[in-house]
Amino acid sequence: MTRRLKSWAFFVALGLSIALLLPLMCGYIGRTGVSVCWGKSGSPAVLQWVILTAEEGRVRLWVESSPPAKASPGTMSPARAVEWYTVWPLRRPDLRRAVWSFDAHPLPARRAFIIAFPSWCAIAICLILPAIWFARRRPSGPERGFAVVRQESARTQV
Repeated sequence: MTRRLKSWAFFVALGLSIALLLPLMCGYIGRTGVSVCWGKSGSPAVLQWVILTAEEGRVRLWVESSPPAKASPGTMSPARAVEWYTVWPLRRPDLRRAVWSFDAHPLPARRAFIIAFPSWCAIAICLILPAIWFARRRPSGPERGFAVVRQESARTQV
């Protein structure tokens, strides 16, 4: 890779890292994220749900497979649907989950799987590239600290 391409890739990754920080931080005071649903063809039809949210101080990935609910007359079940979650209403974080609560297990009653971890884990990863960028911008040179001068004794001066 050329130096220019590496620099461009670094700044793209830096921008994505910073863009991910905002929803992760907002997950401490509200709920942010996205929910995607799509239908699988077959008999019987099955809906797949993937929900990725930052809420209560943790990041949660929820994957569910379920038969669609019976539609009322005149309505159709969605083939694809996307729903965005915003910060409102404001909530306070659950401290136990926000500090040290990891989940990764199936939920057999709902045919679902959950992966959840504290938001600070993802925030720490997202802060690596900004830290590298700040370290590169810091001026480096010989002026680190101050020079230590050895004091000569008074006898040698006379």
